Amino acid sequence: MYLNHNYKIRLKYIILIFTIVFFLLATLMLLNTYLLKKYTKESVHLSKLHLRYFDAEQGFLLGSDNLTDNARLFSETGDIKYLNGYFDEATRYCHRDKAIESLREILADENKLHPIDEAMSESLHLMGKEYYSMKLTSIAYDIPRSMLPDEVAGVELEPEDATLTKNELKYKARDILHDKEYIDEKNQIVGSAKVFLTSMVQTSEEEYLAISQKSEFYAKTQISVIFLALFLTFVMNFFLYVCIVLPLLHARIDIKKRQNINMPKFILEMDALGTAYNAAVGENMEFMRKLGIQAKTDHLTGLGNRAAYESYTKYLQNNNKEVIMFIFDVNKMRDVNNTQGHAAGDELLKKVTRCILDIFVDRKMQNCFRIGGDEFVAYICDQPESKAYEYIEGFKQRQKDYGISVSVGYAYAKDISQIPHEKLFEKSDKKMYDDKNKNR
Repeated sequence: MYLNHNYKIRLKYIILIFTIVFFLLATLMLLNTYLLKKYTKESVHLSKLHLRYFDAEQGFLLGSDNLTDNARLFSETGDIKYLNGYFDEATRYCHRDKAIESLREILADENKLHPIDEAMSESLHLMGKEYYSMKLTSIAYDIPRSMLPDEVAGVELEPEDATLTKNELKYKARDILHDKEYIDEKNQIVGSAKVFLTSMVQTSEEEYLAISQKSEFYAKTQISVIFLALFLTFVMNFFLYVCIVLPLLHARIDIKKRQNINMPKFILEMDALGTAYNAAVGENMEFMRKLGIQAKTDHLTGLGNRAAYESYTKYLQNNNKEVIMFIFDVNKMRDVNNTQGHAAGDELLKKVTRCILDIFVDRKMQNCFRIGGDEFVAYICDQPESKAYEYIEGFKQRQKDYGISVSVGYAYAKDISQIPHEKLFEKSDKKMYDDKNKNR
């Protein structure tokens, strides 16, 4: 059942609306995809930053601890390798410097680097004490000045330390690296590094949370858009099937049956197609009806022609009809044509036609035929043979009114399907000639 109201819309506008909606949805999906990709990258970037913050803090503390460890080991053992290890860390590995350099690449805001800068400043201050301890240790262990780095060789001892014995120098060097002041400064370095890391991690977490919320929003939007696109795809396919495909399939069946087709009225093109086709079918059926009538009609008399006669005969045989068959032949037709002309002969045939119709016509069906030049046939159905004489007498009386002379013969069949039509025709024709001989 299709929508049927006065409002009509063009199919191209419907397709255009669907196209625009799908274009907008596709654009929204592309935008969402772009934003999701963007925020995913930012999320990954923040994760990498978090790792770099952690690595920088660990690198800084590692450098500071390496310096402290090597300085303490040197003060305990006097082994020159620990002195070299200390300065390898300070000048070669440079974990602290690299950590700060890495952070400066990440952070444009110098204020955020303040805690780590403080830690670096404290670490540098602590190195002065470490240099002094290493100077005391080098003297206590008689290490030549030439083997000492310039930073240690250039250290000047305090006057009170210049008079200390070697053992006292060793104890003094160890005490410098283990006293409360040194440990407090060391803890301040670690604390400053932790403050920096905590601040950066907190900032990263806040940014990550904001990005996660945006990503979640666009992800939900993307899912909604996808479901909307799927729904609209279903609606469009359902519309096309119900309003386009299904009517055309039904129309194909109706066209085969030569029936009118039923198209949706609210779609202008489909309604126009249905209206135009139905009009064409109607005109064609009317034309074929008229053509069929003309094909089975004698143009002069308006009676059925031989084709109509043969068709009607088959109908009677197929329906087992009780039939009286009458055959008529116009008397002296040739004389009229020869003496008065064919126009007079045509007029005579028309009079004969009217005379036959007056007596034999069946208002329900065409039962009177012209099967030759002046030869006619009429059928009377469902009447007993005794009625034939009444029809013939009435016909003869009617001839007088028209001033014509027509010979007539008949044959009767209780069931025409049981008698070959040729025999019925011969019997009627013989009686007609018997009547013609009487008229002569």
